[in-house]
Amino acid sequence: MSRSTIRPRSTSPLVNGLRWSGALLLIVAIAGCQRGPQLGRVTGTVTANGEPVPFAYVVFNPVKPPRNYGSAYANEKGQYELRFSTARNGAPVGKHQVSITAAKGDELPDDAKPSAKLKVPSKYNTATELQADVKPGSNVIDFALVIDATENTQ
Repeated sequence: MSRSTIRPRSTSPLVNGLRWSGALLLIVAIAGCQRGPQLGRVTGTVTANGEPVPFAYVVFNPVKPPRNYGSAYANEKGQYELRFSTARNGAPVGKHQVSITAAKGDELPDDAKPSAKLKVPSKYNTATELQADVKPGSNVIDFALVIDATENTQ
Protein backbone atom coordinates (compact mmCIF):
# COMPACT_ATOMS: atom_id res chain seq x y z
CA MET A 1 0.00 0.00 0.00
CA SER A 2 1.49 3.25 -1.03
CA ARG A 3 1.31 6.19 1.15
CA SER A 4 0.89 9.65 -0.27
CA THR A 5 1.66 12.71 1.66
CA ILE A 6 0.00 16.03 1.27
CA ARG A 7 2.40 18.87 1.39
CA PRO A 8 1.28 22.43 1.91
CA ARG A 9 1.67 24.65 -1.09
CA SER A 10 4.73 26.77 -0.62
CA THR A 11 4.37 30.46 -1.23
CA SER A 12 6.96 33.12 -1.07
CA PRO A 13 6.70 36.03 1.34
CA LEU A 14 6.23 38.30 -1.67
CA VAL A 15 3.12 36.40 -2.83
CA ASN A 16 1.69 36.37 0.70
CA GLY A 17 2.34 40.10 1.02
CA LEU A 18 0.61 40.81 -2.28
CA ARG A 19 -2.43 38.77 -1.22
CA TRP A 20 -2.77 40.66 2.05
CA SER A 21 -2.18 44.01 0.34
CA GLY A 22 -4.87 43.24 -2.25
CA ALA A 23 -7.36 42.20 0.42
CA LEU A 24 -6.64 45.31 2.49
CA LEU A 25 -6.99 47.56 -0.57
CA LEU A 26 -10.35 45.98 -1.40
CA ILE A 27 -11.63 46.52 2.16
CA VAL A 28 -10.52 50.16 2.16
CA ALA A 29 -12.12 50.77 -1.25
CA ILE A 30 -15.43 49.29 -0.15
CA ALA A 31 -15.42 51.25 3.10
CA GLY A 32 -14.51 54.46 1.24
CA CYS A 33 -17.49 54.08 -1.08
CA GLN A 34 -19.83 53.94 1.89
CA ARG A 35 -18.61 57.19 3.36
CA GLY A 36 -18.87 60.65 1.91
CA PRO A 37 -19.47 64.00 3.55
CA GLN A 38 -20.97 64.32 7.01
CA LEU A 39 -24.70 64.80 6.61
CA GLY A 40 -27.40 66.39 8.71
CA ARG A 41 -30.96 65.11 8.46
CA VAL A 42 -33.18 67.90 7.10
CA THR A 43 -36.97 68.03 7.21
CA GLY A 44 -39.37 70.92 6.98
CA THR A 45 -42.43 72.48 5.40
CA VAL A 46 -42.74 74.88 2.48
CA THR A 47 -45.58 77.39 2.67
CA ALA A 48 -46.55 80.36 0.51
CA ASN A 49 -48.64 83.12 2.02
CA GLY A 50 -49.42 80.79 4.92
CA GLU A 51 -50.62 77.86 2.76
CA PRO A 52 -48.68 74.64 2.07
CA VAL A 53 -46.89 74.44 -1.29
CA PRO A 54 -47.78 70.94 -2.50
CA PHE A 55 -45.09 69.01 -4.38
CA ALA A 56 -42.48 71.81 -4.22
CA TYR A 57 -38.98 70.76 -5.28
CA VAL A 58 -36.43 71.81 -2.62
CA VAL A 59 -32.66 71.80 -3.30
CA PHE A 60 -29.90 72.54 -0.76
CA ASN A 61 -26.64 73.43 -2.60
CA PRO A 62 -23.55 73.61 -0.34
CA VAL A 63 -21.82 77.00 -0.52
CA LYS A 64 -18.25 76.06 0.52
CA PRO A 65 -16.96 73.86 -0.89
CA PRO A 66 -19.47 73.32 -3.69
CA ARG A 67 -20.31 69.61 -3.88
CA ASN A 68 -23.22 67.20 -4.09
CA TYR A 69 -26.53 68.54 -2.86
CA GLY A 70 -29.57 67.27 -0.98
CA SER A 71 -33.00 67.53 -2.58
CA ALA A 72 -36.60 66.45 -2.16
CA TYR A 73 -40.11 66.79 -3.50
CA ALA A 74 -42.52 67.93 -0.81
CA ASN A 75 -45.72 65.98 -0.32
CA GLU A 76 -49.23 67.40 -0.78
CA LYS A 77 -48.92 69.15 2.62
CA GLY A 78 -45.66 70.90 1.66
CA GLN A 79 -43.58 68.65 3.94
CA TYR A 80 -40.17 67.45 2.72
CA GLU A 81 -37.20 65.35 3.81
CA LEU A 82 -33.94 65.81 1.91
CA ARG A 83 -32.14 62.91 0.26
CA PHE A 84 -28.43 63.03 -0.51
CA SER A 85 -28.30 59.76 -2.43
CA THR A 86 -30.40 56.67 -2.89
CA ALA A 87 -28.86 55.25 0.28
CA ARG A 88 -28.54 58.37 2.47
CA ASN A 89 -30.95 61.06 3.66
CA GLY A 90 -29.92 64.62 4.43
CA ALA A 91 -27.55 67.29 3.16
CA PRO A 92 -23.86 67.99 3.82
CA VAL A 93 -23.21 69.87 7.06
CA GLY A 94 -22.58 73.59 6.45
CA LYS A 95 -24.07 76.64 4.73
CA HIS A 96 -26.36 76.14 1.73
CA GLN A 97 -28.04 78.18 -0.93
CA VAL A 98 -31.61 76.88 -1.18
CA SER A 99 -33.85 76.88 -4.23
CA ILE A 100 -37.54 76.05 -4.30
CA THR A 101 -39.54 75.47 -7.44
CA ALA A 102 -43.09 74.36 -8.01
CA ALA A 103 -43.46 70.92 -9.54
CA LYS A 104 -44.50 70.97 -13.15
CA GLY A 105 -47.58 69.02 -14.23
CA ASP A 106 -45.63 66.32 -16.09
CA GLU A 107 -43.62 65.56 -12.90
CA LEU A 108 -46.73 64.73 -10.90
CA PRO A 109 -49.19 61.87 -10.72
CA ASP A 110 -52.53 62.73 -12.34
CA ASP A 111 -54.41 63.01 -9.02
CA ALA A 112 -51.90 65.63 -7.75
CA LYS A 113 -51.94 67.96 -10.77
CA PRO A 114 -54.91 70.14 -9.70
CA SER A 115 -53.25 71.04 -6.36
CA ALA A 116 -49.92 72.15 -7.88
CA LYS A 117 -50.85 75.32 -9.75
CA LEU A 118 -48.71 77.73 -7.71
CA LYS A 119 -45.88 79.60 -9.44
CA VAL A 120 -42.81 80.31 -7.30
CA PRO A 121 -40.95 83.64 -7.86
CA SER A 122 -37.39 83.53 -9.19
CA LYS A 123 -36.08 85.03 -5.92
CA TYR A 124 -36.70 81.57 -4.44
CA ASN A 125 -35.12 79.52 -7.27
CA THR A 126 -33.11 80.82 -10.28
CA ALA A 127 -32.13 84.01 -8.40
CA THR A 128 -32.54 82.55 -4.94
CA GLU A 129 -32.10 84.62 -1.79
CA LEU A 130 -32.73 81.64 0.50
CA GLN A 131 -29.97 80.24 2.71
CA ALA A 132 -29.85 77.58 5.38
CA ASP A 133 -27.26 76.20 7.77
CA VAL A 134 -27.28 72.41 8.15
CA LYS A 135 -25.89 71.11 11.44
CA PRO A 136 -24.99 67.53 12.39
CA GLY A 137 -28.02 65.58 13.60
CA SER A 138 -31.63 66.53 12.91
CA ASN A 139 -32.58 69.89 11.40
CA VAL A 140 -36.10 71.26 10.92
CA ILE A 141 -35.91 74.02 8.31
CA ASP A 142 -39.23 75.55 7.25
CA PHE A 143 -39.65 78.03 4.40
CA ALA A 144 -42.43 80.61 4.56
CA LEU A 145 -42.49 82.14 1.08
CA VAL A 146 -44.26 85.40 0.39
CA ILE A 147 -45.65 85.48 -3.14
CA ASP A 148 -47.08 88.58 -4.77
CA ALA A 149 -49.00 87.99 -7.99
CA THR A 150 -46.90 90.66 -9.76
CA GLU A 151 -43.53 88.96 -9.08
CA ASN A 152 -41.45 87.26 -11.73
CA THR A 153 -42.24 83.53 -11.43
CA GLN A 154 -40.68 80.38 -12.79
